[in-house]
Parts: sequence; structure tokens; C-alpha cells
Amino acid sequence: MVFANERHEQILKLLEEKKKMSVAELSGILGVSEVTVRKDLEALERQKSLTRTFGGALFLEPPKPASSCSIPPESLDDYGRKQAIGALAAALVGDEDFIFLGPGYTCLEVAKNLKSKNRLAITTMNVSACIELADTPEFNVMLAPGSFTKRNGTYYVTGSVLIDYFSDSYFDKIFLTMDGISLTRGFSVLDDITARIFHVLLKHTSQVIVCAASGKFGKSAMAPLGPLSIADIIVTDRPVPEEYRRRLEEEGVRILWPE
Repeated sequence: MVFANERHEQILKLLEEKKKMSVAELSGILGVSEVTVRKDLEALERQKSLTRTFGGALFLEPPKPASSCSIPPESLDDYGRKQAIGALAAALVGDEDFIFLGPGYTCLEVAKNLKSKNRLAITTMNVSACIELADTPEFNVMLAPGSFTKRNGTYYVTGSVLIDYFSDSYFDKIFLTMDGISLTRGFSVLDDITARIFHVLLKHTSQVIVCAASGKFGKSAMAPLGPLSIADIIVTDRPVPEEYRRRLEEEGVRILWPE
């Protein structure tokens, strides 16, 4: 008989190796029912050892020690939420996708969770994400040109040069963070130049994935980006307010958060 704590150790080892597994896969390997696996995943999620998804679980990277490009300025609680968003968003990427990663710590967390993918082509303005992915085999990582700057503990490039740079690009998926999500004002970001860069990217992609902590709902930032309908998927850390859920469903926007 295998005790729960032994199964938990096995589950975490399997997830560390494979990054993502389904309940059915874990049930087969562990030799227990899917009901038992789900209970195990619930217990491990309460311990913040993994992130549950629909039908499975994702490996949750432990916080890294201090470094110039990996320390978040927020509390560990905020960091954990961004880790969960990053892991869930990265699961939307398929092998050989051509993707864009926006600036910000949440997009850096997406980058950290892409390393199990195969043959990705990644363009980014997120310097910290570029450093994170620099030594990943079979990845083609391109850092866009621009003025070097820093915000909230991560580095990125910006400037009007990016508007022309992205005008000839096309991506399977783009991952963007937002500073405000409002029913009346839609999405908004902190500055006009970021809004102008994002506007170009929105015209050159098959899928727009917004990665935003739940605290962004109900807020507005300086530069409007567009209505909520510009997103195809919003990945957040907890269930969104009911009025937002209804509006987003009406607009055909899919909402994802860890179970």
C-alpha cells in the first residue's frame, strides 16, 4: 500500500520532469484511481507545490534566489500568483509555435515554463525573458531592438522603433500583460508608446493571450489599448468578478485560472 505522502512525492517528481501531466496519466503510473489523484492534486495545490489545471496539473517552479533579473519586487504571495499565471499560459503554447512575449514579470514567468517545448521561435521585448531562454536548445530567441529600460524588477526594450520593427512580423500567439482591465474602458497600459507597440502586434497574430493578475480587474491605466474583445484568452490567478465573466463570455473571450 502506498501512503498519500509517498504518492505526493512521486507526483512532484513526475511533474518536475515532465512539467505537465494529466490526471489519467498520473492514475496509470501511480496505480490508483483518478478520484484519488484529484484529491492528491488538491492537497498539493493547497501547499502551493503545483498548479491544477482542467484535467491535470502543472509543475510550479520554486522561487529562485536573488539575482539581477529574477527577483520580483512584490511579496512572495504576488510572486506565487504570477508563477501560476505563467505556468498556465505557457501550457497554451504548442511545439514549433512562433510567439511573442511582452514586457513584465508575468511574461518572464511564461518564459520560464516554456523550456519543455520543442523548436519554438520566440520574439520578445522582454530582456529578462530573453536571458532566461538564452541557453534553451532548439529555441530561436530574438530580442527586438529598442531603448533599454527597467520596470518592476525586469528589464525590457521600448521605443517607437518597435512599431516599424513589428509591422512586418506575424505570430501564432502573442502574450501581453495589462495594467488595467475595465468594463467601460477595456484594456489599458501605463504609457502611450507601449499602447502603440501593442496595437501593431494585435494586427499581426492569430491569437491574443492576456496574462493579468486578478488585481488588474476594475482598474484603468493611462493609455487605452482597446475593448475586452481584442483578447482571445485571459489567463489570471483566480475566478474573475461575475460581471466581467458575463461580459467576456458575451465577447467570446476565454478565461483561464488555476482550479
